[in-house]
Formats: sequence, structure tokens, C-alpha cells
Amino acid sequence: MKPHAVLIVCGGGFQGLALIKALRSVAGTRVLVLDSFEENVSRFFADACFLAPPLSQASIFIDFTLRLCQREAVDTIFAATSQELELLARHRELFAAQNVTVQVSDLVLLQLAADKLAFYRWLHDENLSCLPFFESAL
Repeated sequence: MKPHAVLIVCGGGFQGLALIKALRSVAGTRVLVLDSFEENVSRFFADACFLAPPLSQASIFIDFTLRLCQREAVDTIFAATSQELELLARHRELFAAQNVTVQVSDLVLLQLAADKLAFYRWLHDENLSCLPFFESAL
């Protein structure tokens, strides 16, 4: 069986440690961390850690990550924080073209979940249980 290489994006902080621990329990998984800070706690627990361009430089970040995935034979990407979710969702097809699965929700769902009022209205429109809600002009 071919070993899996999994990349945890923005995984250098404590938020990445839980993902590293979970992935370590899967036999044959190589755990890689990508973070924009060279000094990070996760580098001590991952098989490899790579310094990334900042997320604010979106196209450079995506190009770098695509090249890294190809070089390291990454087949799955996980996001460690909410900061990179939309960026990864927007570029899911680029990764899929390299046989890399990006484990984030669809962009529409991410945007809905980020807007509490829109999410409540969606729940209400779909006749799903939710607490009463009152809008105020304040």
C-alpha cells in the first residue's frame, strides 16, 4: 500500500497539533506542516515542516503549495485554521488536477457559515429548528 502524504496548512501553531496527533494514528501517513512562521511548535511533531508565503499573497501561496504538493507527493490537504479555508476552497480544482484532495467545505457553505444572519435565515427558510431571532436596526 502506498503511504499517504498529508499536508496541514497553517498548522504550525497549537491548532495543528490535534490534526498531527490524529493523522499519526493512521498507519502509513506522512504528516507535513506548512506555515508562514519558521519558529512553530508543530515542526517538532511533523515528519517535515515547510515555510510558506503569507496567505495575504494568495496567488504566490497557492503556486507554492501546488509545487510543494507535487514535490512531496501530497495527496490530501487539511486546513488547521479558518484563515485559509476560503482560499483553499476557491482553488480546490487546481489541487484536484494534481490528484490532491482539499478537505474543506465548498465555498458557498463556508461563506454561509461565516455570516450568522444569513445562516439563521437559511435555517429558517429550510424549516430547520432554530431559536427565535429578532432583527434590530441598532
